[in-house]
Amino acid sequence: ALLLLFILVVFNVFIYMVTSRILLKNNEDLLVEDTRQVFSIIQSEGDLLRFETPYKIIATNSYFVIFDSSGKTSLASDIQPEILSLPIEKDQTRYLTINNTRWIVADTAIKIEDEIVGWVRVSRSLEFTMAVLKNLRIILFVSIPFYILLASFGGFFLASRALRPIDRITKIAKE
Repeated sequence: ALLLLFILVVFNVFIYMVTSRILLKNNEDLLVEDTRQVFSIIQSEGDLLRFETPYKIIATNSYFVIFDSSGKTSLASDIQPEILSLPIEKDQTRYLTINNTRWIVADTAIKIEDEIVGWVRVSRSLEFTMAVLKNLRIILFVSIPFYILLASFGGFFLASRALRPIDRITKIAKE
């Protein structure tokens, strides 16, 4: 039972870590796609950046803001103020927690003829991903006692059944 407990804990931790990495990588890929979508609707006229209309990202849980070359906000969707006030970090994906909700944030430079004219910051809420991981944690670790009990009862049943002839022989020998 202790060996099985150890194996189950190691296996469940492995499953959780792999699933977590896959889901977070998927969100990073979606963030890149959201950034591409924002870039596809940006138009520039000199240092002035504007959107083709309408300027909404189709993906849910995605928000963006455009900064000009000096770092001032020029255009934004309904982005969290805490995300809006973050310093610009070129080509860096960041994870942060705001009001108990995890977010992924990335800044990408807007270049025209190799000159940076602004920045796009795209953020995604990881609320759904974190809920999935929480449910997975509960399922994986609540199931461990069930498997231990099942294995213990199964082992007891098989051992008693296997030892029954020996018990009969011992009983007959005593008589």
